[in-house]
Amino acid sequence: MNGWRLRVAGATLAEDSAGEPYIMPLERTRGTWVPALLCSLLGLPAASWADRLPDIEESTVQEDTASTGTHIPETVARTWGINPKKRYEQLSPDELSGLRRNENLTEGDEPAYPKNGLEEIIREMATIQKFTRVKGHLFATVRVDAHGDAQSVQFFKTPSRDLDQVFAFPLLKAKYKPAICHGSPCVKDFPVLINFAPESTDPRHEHALALLARANRFMTANDVPHEIDDLTEAIRLDPTFVVPWVHRGFALIRMKQFDQAIADFDKAISILPSYGDAYRGRGSVYFRKNDYERAIRDLSDAIELRPTADEYSLRASAYERAGQYERAMADYDESIRRYPKDDRAFNSRCWARAKANVQLDSALEDCNEALRLNPNYRAALDSRGYVYLRMTRYEDAVRDFSLCIDSDPGAYSSLYGRALAKRALGDLDGSESDLQAARKINPSMEAEFTGFEIAH
Repeated sequence: MNGWRLRVAGATLAEDSAGEPYIMPLERTRGTWVPALLCSLLGLPAASWADRLPDIEESTVQEDTASTGTHIPETVARTWGINPKKRYEQLSPDELSGLRRNENLTEGDEPAYPKNGLEEIIREMATIQKFTRVKGHLFATVRVDAHGDAQSVQFFKTPSRDLDQVFAFPLLKAKYKPAICHGSPCVKDFPVLINFAPESTDPRHEHALALLARANRFMTANDVPHEIDDLTEAIRLDPTFVVPWVHRGFALIRMKQFDQAIADFDKAISILPSYGDAYRGRGSVYFRKNDYERAIRDLSDAIELRPTADEYSLRASAYERAGQYERAMADYDESIRRYPKDDRAFNSRCWARAKANVQLDSALEDCNEALRLNPNYRAALDSRGYVYLRMTRYEDAVRDFSLCIDSDPGAYSSLYGRALAKRALGDLDGSESDLQAARKINPSMEAEFTGFEIAH
């Protein structure tokens, strides 16, 4: 494992481990729940634990936490442990007693528990650490339904927010023994606390981590060449470290080196197939290459692993370009449901409706909402101009397109739209002038606007 081991609640499990490792289940805690159904790689669960903090003093550590601001108690139960090799029915009376006490169960009730024991989950977490080099604590709960299926994962603390979907994979794919409440299977949460800690450190790994951190600073400064240099060196030092491959792929997209970017995402997926960002990156490259079938396939994999608003919005755009309007609308709807403050998603749905010439009143509402969220959003103003074209409100269309052109004289989309609106109003000279200006900026731009017909 290249010197890296997985420490599980005070015990260590390595590939060459000779002892019997233990994992300490946690007492209940409260936090902010984020529902999500992630069936393959990512998990951001929803749960409802008792609204109390555990009564622990010596063994509880309070740390500043994630963006929620919640303080997370990290509990290390020092008086008992559970052998991860055992299934629930194989646990000793002492192990069962500790587990029941930790879950605060009433007589006759049982907790949810991994059907084949904890070992498989721990082994997969060790593999994730091997390829991501993470360090720090993971505190999560798995929502297990009455059939023993994991429905979601809630993270309270993770070593890396960017890798939440990867950590969720082994937790979500595991089969669980369902909890028993009052004699019947019921929904319960299974808690997990893992401390990822390197037992020994290869200097090359540490150097690669430092280069990744500096590359991130170059990215923030928009210094893409130096960002790529550092990521390339990190890959040379530690070629199975998956994160630099993905980061370099995104950097290469910004440099429009699409084939090289695909190669990096391919490599990342071969190293860690549960890394959703690699599928998203490769899908976005295929989208840029107008290969919408492959884009949709990769983005669907990304959504299976990490169903976020951005993934749905990007796949919606691919469906739209592929002429699959109904699927595009469904994805835009889901994107907006997940993040109703995304001005880009409202604009994209507005444009898709305008282009398909359907639900024009709803399209206008979408563009207005995008502009309410971002009054300086020129793309939404341009889209609204095309909605007005469809609605034969030509004066309103000319006004919106003119505002866009005033802020960006090179906006060929707005020049073309204004040319259409002016033609409908009878201003043929003005229409021709705008049309020629648009063609000069982008000679092939009319292919983007096929299907727009002006009523006379």
